Amino acid sequence: MYLTDNQIEIKSITKKQLFELWSLAYNKSADLSWRKYDDPYIPNPLFLTWETFQTDLAEKMLENPHCGLIYFDKKIIGLVTAYWKDGQLQRWLEVGIVVYDFEFRNHGIGEKSLRLWITYLFQLHLHIQHIGLSTWSGNHSMTQLAKKLKLVEEACIPKVRFYRNNYYDALQYGILKTDWQKINNL
Repeated sequence: MYLTDNQIEIKSITKKQLFELWSLAYNKSADLSWRKYDDPYIPNPLFLTWETFQTDLAEKMLENPHCGLIYFDKKIIGLVTAYWKDGQLQRWLEVGIVVYDFEFRNHGIGEKSLRLWITYLFQLHLHIQHIGLSTWSGNHSMTQLAKKLKLVEEACIPKVRFYRNNYYDALQYGILKTDWQKINNL
């Protein structure tokens, strides 16, 4: 896969990029501030060894049409993902995005990346009619991103995400294919 808007690129993950991705996202010396927003209420290790990353994550990412690296100025800065919320039925697709490098947050890169990604997924899976995005009320950047993309807040489950002795809401956004096509002139 190769997606671009001339400023950013989204590419399939190959073995060549795995070490760079691990260094950026999971290495002890990486900027791990992204973890404060990426479901911090789910107990995951803060960092992963290279060996654990290779065993647990890398193989699932390689050449996966539901996983792409975000590039800006030829540099990996983030990741877009998608997964089937309904398993083998494959009618309910959820998307995710993370910008690892703090320097590139709040510059519109996430918006451009996710716009490309959702368009690609609707084209890849012609049979689906809806794409969703789940987040939590503590992730203000993601809720703003969803609104900028004209995703609809479809559900708010109050006070179910517990993080640092506070309860947060679980939020579900989504969009129908017909609405996405209309909004984006496709």
